Amino acid sequence: MDEVLQQILDGQATKISRLEAAVRSLVSTDRRQERLIQGAVRHIGLVRYDAFEDVGGRLSFSCALLDDHATGVVMTSINGRHDTRVYAKPVLEGQSSYNLSIEEEEAIRQALAGPREAVPAT
Repeated sequence: MDEVLQQILDGQATKISRLEAAVRSLVSTDRRQERLIQGAVRHIGLVRYDAFEDVGGRLSFSCALLDDHATGVVMTSINGRHDTRVYAKPVLEGQSSYNLSIEEEEAIRQALAGPREAVPAT
């Protein structure tokens, strides 16, 4: 009887060891994925406006694309009657080493303000 009990206990110990190894592997994978997610674009702010008085339709825009560390890029497209100019400025921890327009600052502020509820499609 002791030998049968010992085999059962050994079998259970082996299964527990396998489970512990699986849990360690899952924790390691979870940590790697968390670092990847933190570096993904998850915070977006968009400001549309008329850059010039004689051009309507709010076709100009500034868009901030940031990760969880408030790092990313703010892009601006200024649309005129005859041409369009596009600018991209790096953002590090919510700040840029480049001068930002009011619209770019607002796009960053919106992105950092937090998630908004999704609006259902109609």
